[in-house]
Amino acid sequence: MIENSNKKTTYFKIITALKAVTNITPSERPLHRAFLSAIACSTPAFIGIAIDQFYQGLMACMGALVILYLPAAAFKKQMFTMASGSILFVMSFTIASVTSFSAISSVLIVGFLSFVNSIICRKIHIGPPGSFFPFMLACVATVIPFDLTTLPERTLLVAIGCAIASCFAFAYCLIFRTNTSPPKVELSPSETKVSTWKLELFESLLIMGTYAIALSLNLDNPYWAPISCAAVLQGRQLLSVLTRKVQRIIGTLLGLLIASLIFSSELAPIHMAILIMGLIFAIEVLMYKNYALGVIFVTPITILFAEITSSSMSADQLIYARFLDILIGSAIGAVGSWLIIHNYIKLYKDQATEKS
Repeated sequence: MIENSNKKTTYFKIITALKAVTNITPSERPLHRAFLSAIACSTPAFIGIAIDQFYQGLMACMGALVILYLPAAAFKKQMFTMASGSILFVMSFTIASVTSFSAISSVLIVGFLSFVNSIICRKIHIGPPGSFFPFMLACVATVIPFDLTTLPERTLLVAIGCAIASCFAFAYCLIFRTNTSPPKVELSPSETKVSTWKLELFESLLIMGTYAIALSLNLDNPYWAPISCAAVLQGRQLLSVLTRKVQRIIGTLLGLLIASLIFSSELAPIHMAILIMGLIFAIEVLMYKNYALGVIFVTPITILFAEITSSSMSADQLIYARFLDILIGSAIGAVGSWLIIHNYIKLYKDQATEKS
């Protein structure tokens, strides 16, 4: 009877997760936040076009993604989040760029930055998307051709992007003042039993292993594999992990179709800048409503930043390589999440045994 009950519970969770893939969650984020993010993130590209330095403008656009971290909080908290987020962005990009001279060093630094960024974001209370985008910048930096002579310029461009976004955030916060305090992330009882840094270390090792496996398979610039693994590991419940895995695969598949259209078309710089604005707007509007819909637009913009100056592959080869990345990263992330959840369940059982 107990075994049948467990099976029914598992089937129910799977069905619920599959239904959750298409759920549209109401979001309280105002629409003008999406306009702010879209304008702030695309401004470096438009500036690059104006001074005939479009590719440098794209590099700065990566730093401008820090605008996505602007919380609905008091002014002081908003400015602190933008400043600390900018430091994380520049630090992650710089360290990953300096150590990208070999595959081994890239794997090691990706794991290290995943661990350090997670701890920093937790300690200084940086809310979602947490350490994800600094980590994404680090992964992208590892596939940019290694050249120490251009490193200061690339780092400065990312910093300029952060500064532009921070200026927009400052003006926005003066206009739309709020004293709302963001909800604090509470740890579950099992997470308080297991040292949080140990979980972060375990996740970092998984991400590092994912990148190593992808490189050992001779995939071309498999930066999307560790990114996918990190995204799936954000779940802390079985339902959340299953839902996020399915959503990430579906969203990435559709996003890859958009990316294939972008790379198969010879878009003018002005069109690409407008495209960046549209993609960021879609991410801001949709990510908080449905993860899969948001990932559809995260995928092409990340590939755009990573591949525009470094990839010599055709559009079809590019899409195939990134799809293999997503399968490897999501699979390893799901297995790692299951191991973490299994440990949580064991702790709950131990607690129940102690009480009885």
